[in-house]
Amino acid sequence: MKEYKATIRSVKGRLYVCMTVPEELRHILTGQIKRSTGTTDWDEAERRLPELAMQLRQMVSDAKSALDSQSLRDEVRELAINLKREKEFDLEGAGLETLVQILRQLLLSENYDITHIGKFNLKSLVQNQQRLPAKFNRTDKETRASSIKKVRRLLGELDASENSFNALAVSWAKNKDWSRLKGKKAFQAHVATFVELMGDLDVEQITAVTLYNFAELMANEHGSANATIVNYIASISNVLNYSVRKGLVENNPAKGLDLRPYGKKALRRRPFPETMLHKLFQLELPDDIRMLWVILITTGMRLDEAALLSQSDIKVEKGIRYFDLTEALVKNAGSARKVPIPDVVIEPLDKYVKCRTSLRLFDFPLNADGKAQNAASKKSMRFIRKVTLDRALVTHSLRHSFKDMCRDAGVPEDLHDFITGHSGGDSASNYGEGHSLSTRYDALNSIKHDYLG
Repeated sequence: MKEYKATIRSVKGRLYVCMTVPEELRHILTGQIKRSTGTTDWDEAERRLPELAMQLRQMVSDAKSALDSQSLRDEVRELAINLKREKEFDLEGAGLETLVQILRQLLLSENYDITHIGKFNLKSLVQNQQRLPAKFNRTDKETRASSIKKVRRLLGELDASENSFNALAVSWAKNKDWSRLKGKKAFQAHVATFVELMGDLDVEQITAVTLYNFAELMANEHGSANATIVNYIASISNVLNYSVRKGLVENNPAKGLDLRPYGKKALRRRPFPETMLHKLFQLELPDDIRMLWVILITTGMRLDEAALLSQSDIKVEKGIRYFDLTEALVKNAGSARKVPIPDVVIEPLDKYVKCRTSLRLFDFPLNADGKAQNAASKKSMRFIRKVTLDRALVTHSLRHSFKDMCRDAGVPEDLHDFITGHSGGDSASNYGEGHSLSTRYDALNSIKHDYLG
């Protein structure tokens, strides 16, 4: 309880312990409350002050509880009215437990409307062949959606338990070994959104229908893409799997969901036409963006792989210069590889490196996970958008263009998959697995890059 200051005051010769009431409670208790000390002796009044102050604080606390309860009843009543169900519940004097039960009942309004139409004599209706009115005063979709959202919020605040989804999500996240901070933050965002839209439900209340409703809200209210919705459901599924292992539920309702109808379909990235590659490299580009694009289009590297390169990654083996990604922060084991530097890149790369004072090839800022992809993409896109506004053409399109060039040059698919890190991979201690470095080098040099001239 908040400590409200109590003081001793003399009123008409008598000593009282007095306390000023918070402004929002004054319509209940008046501006100031007091208790008589029963003495005119100041020393004795001081000794009695703690006990009397406690009584006054309890009065304030009781008044605040009454105010909160009335405020909560008013809020629940308003929600019931919005959902056309106010005639079903008696809210006068309803306590917290009753209000929670009413909120649970209101939550059922998500999937149907209840409309009070009065009492009818069924026999006379049949005899007279009367029909009910064709139109009822139904809750409009927008009002119902916003009201249900408020119902979920209140239930989350009033009915949280150790088996609530949010509590179990926190527990699961605490025990997981997060290799990347980005993954942990994404999971927390997914959980927060689910709780916001669906309420902090007990895991036993979560069904396949609950998750389909969540997917629909994500698609309709947030405009989320299908891939985003799938990622969110995957985070929820992790918590539900954890709940199964703890014996709280028998099955994970997230398994086997068909999420294909929900959300916008992913925009498929396309390769740059050769004419557009000429336009891109004819732009007045900063040295770092030009060098970045040259590496991407001639090696097929992922953007983040190239953006994180350092001068120490440039190595030589049997006369072949290459970018060493075997110990880099890469996507998967197949991405840990050696990428030969094509002849067309060597001269501009040497000139670029000579002007560098930093060990890193590029100065794109790193995020909390040590990644530079977002910063590199943001700067790169400023120049790509000078040539095209096509949303399917982005920095990653350079990698798509490289793959097409490999096919046109007759490079076998398994070889260019190895080069781009889609399969295989080198080991720092077991070089020789997969295609040899010289085979990769010859393949890269078989591709023509006239637009770089």
